[in-house]
This record gives sequence, structure tokens and C-alpha cells, in this order.
Amino acid sequence: MQTLGYQRQLTIVNRLAVLDKIKPWLEIAWKECELPQALCFEMALCVYEAVANIVMYAYKKPDGYSVQTDECEHNIDIILMLHPEAIEISIRDNGYDFDPLAIPEKQIADTISGASLSGRGIPLMRGLSDKLTYRRANGYNYLSIFRELGQCRRSPK
Repeated sequence: MQTLGYQRQLTIVNRLAVLDKIKPWLEIAWKECELPQALCFEMALCVYEAVANIVMYAYKKPDGYSVQTDECEHNIDIILMLHPEAIEISIRDNGYDFDPLAIPEKQIADTISGASLSGRGIPLMRGLSDKLTYRRANGYNYLSIFRELGQCRRSPK
């Protein structure tokens, strides 16, 4: 996909405490590209969900009885690219391979007691994005979140 030459990258470590760096970083890009604020909020939700899941699960490997955690710090790269008709946010991590797109759509529970508190992030990302892609290459997971811009796109400053 062709880019307009606008690209921003944020590199954070795999700790929940650094999630608060995402929103200010996105807001700068949104202002520079003059994009609608509501779109920023929706994309931020998708990025928060994806990165939180990476932080909490990408570096844990089930050993059959418990979860062994890799306590080392790992970098997570968040790359925003402006394309002629869409914005793309790509998230790269070197955790265990996990394709969130392979997770089947969840059925909506009939009762409150049948509802699960977990497993809502991937449906949220599917609902707030126009397209999600995933690939595994050279030991890295790449998740890209796309949102079409339509008439709201302007040239970056």
C-alpha cells in the first residue's frame, strides 16, 4: 500500500505502566495529519487492546501446569503510517507467535451468568477497524490495524 511519506514510530517496553505513552503519541500524529478526534479515540482503543495483550501474554509460555513468564524487557514497536485512503497502525513484537485473527468470532451470551469478562478485545478491534492483518516473520509478530479515511484525510503538516 502506498504511503504519503508520513510515518511515526513509538517504541515501548512490555510493561503495562507504559501504556499511558500511547495516547499522547497518537494525539500528536492526529494533529499533524488533521484527522477527526473520534477516529483517534477508536484507533487508540484498538492499539491499547493489542499492546495490553502483548504485554500480558506474548512473553508467557504454558508449561502444562502453570505459566512461566519471561521477565526480561522486550521492545514493542508501534508504527503509524498515513496512506492516501487509510491510516495504518502496525504493532511489532517478538513474543510467542499468536495470530489474533485466527480466534473465531465470539457468540453473544444469552444470560449474564453465561457472559465472559475476558475475550472482548479482539471483537473490539474487529469492530473499530476496517481491516486487520497479521503475519509472523523473522521471529516477530506484525499486527496491522487499518481505518479508511474517506473525505477526512488531509496532507500532514
